[in-house]
Amino acid sequence: YKLTMSIVNFVKARGNHDHTIQSIRNLNLASALVSLLALQTALLQAFGQGLDTTLANALSGAGIAALIVSLGIVMIVGASKKVKSLKEK
Repeated sequence: YKLTMSIVNFVKARGNHDHTIQSIRNLNLASALVSLLALQTALLQAFGQGLDTTLANALSGAGIAALIVSLGIVMIVGASKKVKSLKEK
């Protein structure tokens, strides 16, 4: 539920020009992704029954980390453009 709602709110916030709202939605999405990774890790540990879960956790963790870093980069680029346009005015 948390992941679904964070994705819905993330999509809704893209049309909003308030950067505070967009930042909060991005943080909410990052939080939901990390929660999903923690849930996966716990479930694989509890119900893995002898499977090597290290690779699955590493791949999922790397994918989630890449998404979070890309969200941060997008936020930094957007803020830089906004600051540059404010300085020009």
